[in-house]
Amino acid sequence: EREVPIACASGDPLLALAFKLEESRFGQITYVRVYRGTLRKGTQVVNVRTRKTTKVPRLVRMHADEMEDIDAAGAGDEGSLVRAHLPSSGGPRRV
Repeated sequence: EREVPIACASGDPLLALAFKLEESRFGQITYVRVYRGTLRKGTQVVNVRTRKTTKVPRLVRMHADEMEDIDAAGAGDEGSLVRAHLPSSGGPRRV
């Protein structure tokens, strides 16, 4: 394993990590940390490990047990995808 530096810039291609999946009354919630680029509602993301794509149907910021709808999450932000149906966590995502 070797360390790879990542520039934290919102204008670069998306690099995000899905770090937790949870079932709730709203459906599957996928917690995501954005390392580079901007994750936007309505865009297609790719799981680079499986090469499967999925659309981001709803993007929210979680506040305890409440959701705040947001249009985008930039580099350094955390957000949650609602009903995105990602097959597993732990894989990096990109556009």
